Amino acid sequence: MKTCIPIISYKNWLGHLNLRYRILYILLCCLDLKVFAQEQVVLPRLSGEIIFDGQPNETAWKGIEPLPLVTIIPEFGKEPSEKTEILLGYDDDYLYLAGRLYTDDPSTILATSKKRDLFSGNNDWFGLIIDSFNDKENGLGFFTTPEGIRLDLTVFNDAQGDLPLNPSWNTFWDVKSIRNGQGWFSEMRIPFSSLRFQEKNGEVVMGIITWRFMAKHNEIAIYPAIPYNWGPWSGWKPSQAQEVVFKDLRAKTPVYLAPYILGGFEQTNDLDETNSNYLRDDDLVAEAGLDFKYGLTNNLTLDVTVNTDFAQVEADDQQINLTRFSLFFPEKRLFFQERSSTFDFNLGGPNQLFYSRRIGIYEEELVRIYGGVRLVGRAGPWDIGFLNMQTEAIDKLPS
Repeated sequence: MKTCIPIISYKNWLGHLNLRYRILYILLCCLDLKVFAQEQVVLPRLSGEIIFDGQPNETAWKGIEPLPLVTIIPEFGKEPSEKTEILLGYDDDYLYLAGRLYTDDPSTILATSKKRDLFSGNNDWFGLIIDSFNDKENGLGFFTTPEGIRLDLTVFNDAQGDLPLNPSWNTFWDVKSIRNGQGWFSEMRIPFSSLRFQEKNGEVVMGIITWRFMAKHNEIAIYPAIPYNWGPWSGWKPSQAQEVVFKDLRAKTPVYLAPYILGGFEQTNDLDETNSNYLRDDDLVAEAGLDFKYGLTNNLTLDVTVNTDFAQVEADDQQINLTRFSLFFPEKRLFFQERSSTFDFNLGGPNQLFYSRRIGIYEEELVRIYGGVRLVGRAGPWDIGFLNMQTEAIDKLPS
């Protein structure tokens, strides 16, 4: 698309420039805007079978060119101090990311834990951030270490703020890593059914950022070449991601159903009215419910929960509060995780207009959740979010 800015609208401003600069400005405005825009990259399809073993040495990888990496820290624009080859490709079902992460001295490779979602600078890291809707604001992160742990998280608000990440989000994907005398190697396999995206004219455009962190050098090698202009979150910003094009990619609409059954038996013995005998009372307790997730379209996801029980949710970290202010605990319940930033209306830091942790609790007492429905996604330039939940009446809190 070519465009020219109307000169009349800028007449007063242009009058302060001499004739030479006025002509130069007009010529720049009338050039094809694609010259100034980031060029899209067509992502290659894998031409053969991938043996998912952490070693990217199959024939299918031989036709894939490594991505051009530069350092973002400690100094921007340099060649990585260790040889690094990052490969990206896809087939009908998966997005594949492979890393040949060579190290001159393999004994210096750092991996201090096997805990999922542990985010620490004491490990070597490798992975990518996907802006699947290409909205320049939200992203999905997939990272691993030499031990092959999985770290998946969401990025929101274009990585602005104190902690613009949500590591409580989890999805379905796989990774395998190995070490040998040359360094460490890794393969990731992300199902397209775990991603939401918008298709247009048989093409899907996503934003991609991938990087390798070498703890011993405190160095990050990144693609694309994102400068350190935004501080520590520079390498996380979806607005700076490289746009990649997927050809003939078809959406998957999986159905996830997670039913539960809880049972218990309680026996109590209470004194009767004469206080001379005990009355025995046997009580059998049973509960059942389910969580349901369905991809209505390639860009809309429906979550339904019935007689909800969140007993399987990871416990909060214990905190000691010596102030008069309430503590802020992040939302960890899976039902609320996907594109949760749509509902936050963040006002900076932990300040937000809507706080989902209030659902299901009142005055430190649990409140039964009868059920709920949640719809999230994107249509064109618009984020979509709908949430409705029904809880039990308790004390002064109506249902």
